[in-house]
Amino acid sequence: MAWNNVLLSKKFILYKEGISNKSVEEFFIRNKVDYFVKCDDDELNYLDKDFIVIKSPGIPSDTLFLKQCRRLNVKVINDIELFYLLRSDIKYIGITGSCGKTTTCNLLYNIMKEKYNVFVCGNIGIPIFKFIDVKQVAFSGFVLFTFLMSIFLTISAFILGKWILPKIANLIEQENQNMVNRMVLRESDKRE
Repeated sequence: MAWNNVLLSKKFILYKEGISNKSVEEFFIRNKVDYFVKCDDDELNYLDKDFIVIKSPGIPSDTLFLKQCRRLNVKVINDIELFYLLRSDIKYIGITGSCGKTTTCNLLYNIMKEKYNVFVCGNIGIPIFKFIDVKQVAFSGFVLFTFLMSIFLTISAFILGKWILPKIANLIEQENQNMVNRMVLRESDKRE
């Protein structure tokens, strides 16, 4: 697969090594991307705006290192944003909130898997980079952490309005019609 070589020629810092960043690291190793892992919260002496920091989910944004990044205008993103920058050919659903994200994802997955090549990942234990090499898919979904909502606000609003909501409405309408048809068939079978 051809990657965005301009993006991957940058210098990356994997900030904290949770399951998500370990998955990004595997991708970096396979593709010979320049990176290093930073596990402590201290400031770096050699940090400049040429770095891109990949912040592991769940890390508070008020650490000394992240404050330094903001002060120096260093780009801080997460694995999901990096994935999107590399795989803009895939359609996404971002689900945010305080509770019910996993249930909502599972419900949507079970409805949509009948018609689409779908996968679910995010804070349910499956990092999105496990799917980086997947061939073109018609639809993909993932769970976003609640505090990441503002990062995806613009992208999500556009995608929701232009593509996702009409498709989901159609799927739900079709599923409802299928259920009604099945009920009618069962009733007619009972009468015979």
